[in-house]
Amino acid sequence: MGVFPTHESAAAVRQIQFYVVSFVFLICMMGITASLYVSHSISRPIQQLQSFMQKAEEGDLTVRHTSRRQDELGKLGMSFNKMLVQLRKLLEWTELQERQKREAELKSLQAHIKPHFLYNTLESILWMIERGNNQDASEMVQALGKMLRISLSKGQE
Repeated sequence: MGVFPTHESAAAVRQIQFYVVSFVFLICMMGITASLYVSHSISRPIQQLQSFMQKAEEGDLTVRHTSRRQDELGKLGMSFNKMLVQLRKLLEWTELQERQKREAELKSLQAHIKPHFLYNTLESILWMIERGNNQDASEMVQALGKMLRISLSKGQE
């Protein structure tokens, strides 16, 4: 057992408290830094994928996710790329179908232009001229000529 003054022990206790508080502060700062790094490493790829999706939503189907990650975000990015490829194929297929539909409609229109149609149209023009409707007859001749031109060119401009 020993006896010593309290002001000496109080200084030692304050010094130990300072070291403990400093150590705890340092550990907290390292923890905060590590948690910020981890959260940034998780959120950055999500934000990148979100920006790619936004570009695709605006119509840019050429954008691709290029990350080589093997985790869930990497798999999600690869699925996003596959979805864009499939979407592009579907759009091209739809465009082809629309073009074929327009061609079929044009062929149907061409098939309907038969001699009886021309006969009836020319009879209507003659009737308009005999009644004095020259302006209407002129417009009808122009429309008939335009339709025949389209028919003969097979829809090509």
